[in-house]
Amino acid sequence: MDESQELDDYEDDEYVSMTSAELLDKLKEAWINERMAPELLNSQEELVECMIEQLDAMERNLKTGKRNPLVNSIHSLEMERVRFLITSYIRCRLGKIEKYVVDILQQHLARGEHDPPLLSPAELQYAREYADGMENHLKSTILKHLPSNLQNFDEAKELPRPNKDKYVFIRVNDQQDQVLIDDDETTDLNEGARHIVRYSFIASLLAEGSVSLT
Repeated sequence: MDESQELDDYEDDEYVSMTSAELLDKLKEAWINERMAPELLNSQEELVECMIEQLDAMERNLKTGKRNPLVNSIHSLEMERVRFLITSYIRCRLGKIEKYVVDILQQHLARGEHDPPLLSPAELQYAREYADGMENHLKSTILKHLPSNLQNFDEAKELPRPNKDKYVFIRVNDQQDQVLIDDDETTDLNEGARHIVRYSFIASLLAEGSVSLT
């Protein structure tokens, strides 16, 4: 039995226009995109919270409903698969936050009030605490032992940034005409087609959902 079928019975008011199977597909897509993208993508906190609420409802239903033990076992396994997706997605994001924390916090500060959030509130708190801890560690273990003229450490310049020129595999979700895919090359991206392109040229299309990473 496919886990999307099991989720179909549970809806969230936030996504009344989508079925649970569609929500699960969105979660899988967000997970793959996050794993394949070199930079941290926009937060999908509402989607993750919706799926967690549905899992909780499914778990309550398993405990109170009268079903064949074998059926319950299958449903429990399907729930674990969804939990794996959620956990892997969150871990991937936290790994990027730790690796590119300064760059990510700068991006967060540059976001406008109406821009989609890069970080959830919990991720923002974690990023700030991680950045503060890293700065204090550098000062206490390395910088204080250096000559005064070498103690100025510019985190924005010295710490790594994501390689946005990395080549990625994409699947086209919506027809796009005459898209710049290299410094001097444009092409039509036909719906359903797959391409290998530099991430920087399709980052905006990924953010709007016109392409997905594979």
